[in-house]
Amino acid sequence: MRALRRGLASRGLGVAAAGMALCLGGTTAAQAAPAGVGGGAFGVSADVTLLAGLHLQVGPAPAVSLPAPGGSATPLTGHVVGLNVGTLAALGVLDVSTAGTPAGGSVQSTADVQNLAVPALITGDNAVHSQCTADGSGASGGSTLANLVIGGQKVAANAAPNTHVTVAGIADVTVNEQTPSGSASSPGITVTAVHIKLLSGLLGLGTGDVYAAQSRCSLTNGPEMPVGAVGGVVLTGVLGVLFTGYQVRKRRTGKAVATGAGGPGDEGTAA
Repeated sequence: MRALRRGLASRGLGVAAAGMALCLGGTTAAQAAPAGVGGGAFGVSADVTLLAGLHLQVGPAPAVSLPAPGGSATPLTGHVVGLNVGTLAALGVLDVSTAGTPAGGSVQSTADVQNLAVPALITGDNAVHSQCTADGSGASGGSTLANLVIGGQKVAANAAPNTHVTVAGIADVTVNEQTPSGSASSPGITVTAVHIKLLSGLLGLGTGDVYAAQSRCSLTNGPEMPVGAVGGVVLTGVLGVLFTGYQVRKRRTGKAVATGAGGPGDEGTAA
């Protein structure tokens, strides 16, 4: 009897193991909705010291930022017309936007600045734009630079990421500046259309940094979970145990019927 039970138990465990192998073999890793989102944008931010010793801090303005961790399904926007960084820079129209939620699984941000002008460096008839996106496939972004002229050099509208334009003695300007952040499972990126780093020199305007049209996007994700693995394994294990119990009961019932058929009363009847 013990040998029989062991055999049936082994058979039930075999069924469970086989089912488990099939279940695990058919699973795929899937990313759940992000645990949190991050996003924001601003038109201009400056922290500079002019040659006369005047220290200027401006912005970020206009600026928007998603509330963490839940974000906002409705775009958060900002709009300003006419903004100056002392006598160093003038900007015309500035527009920013950001939106995204964990349930939606993505974040999108944009920033636009028109007519950025810096004496002896950037002429004012231009429009610069940055945008970014973060979703389950990662984080990406870029800039569009319309009619941007820096130190007499025309900049391509779709300049490559982190393109440098240096104007000797005045500034080192990075256009389409892209800075990745986070990790593969929690991607992020910051994109700045124009980053001006003032240089000290004979022709210098001062020192410090000016950022125009910056957008930011990021996701915070949890660990990946194998789809169906946990539920499938548990279900298969339960089925294996039930199968074993059924077989044991079936054998017991069969033995009891056989014993009743071969009892003393039956032998007397047969005689």
